[in-house]
Amino acid sequence: MKSLYEQVGGEPTLETMVDRLYARLTTDPVVQHHFLPHRVPEIKRQQRRWFRSVLGGSDESDRPDLEAAHRDLDITDEDVRIVLGHLDGAFEEAGVGEELRVKINAVVARLWYARHF
Repeated sequence: MKSLYEQVGGEPTLETMVDRLYARLTTDPVVQHHFLPHRVPEIKRQQRRWFRSVLGGSDESDRPDLEAAHRDLDITDEDVRIVLGHLDGAFEEAGVGEELRVKINAVVARLWYARHF
């Protein structure tokens, strides 16, 4: 069975999705304060690594420590809801179908709420 990483289309889809995700996040007035412009290029690089690992495209040992990255941020459940909505929209814009997006959002939400990064 193909990994979620393979099912979404691999690295080209992750590149597109992360670019679109951060275009959305940096312009959303509710969450944009979490994404300082000078940090966005590095955040995007780490986000691609994280998704690659979570979706089965690389070993878990390559997964960035997102717990440490979020440690000093005051992230509300509303922030998470908004980010998950933007994530779904970014994957949709990258050409990923609804069934697969539901699976990805379930994985990401579970990991976030379990704080298992």
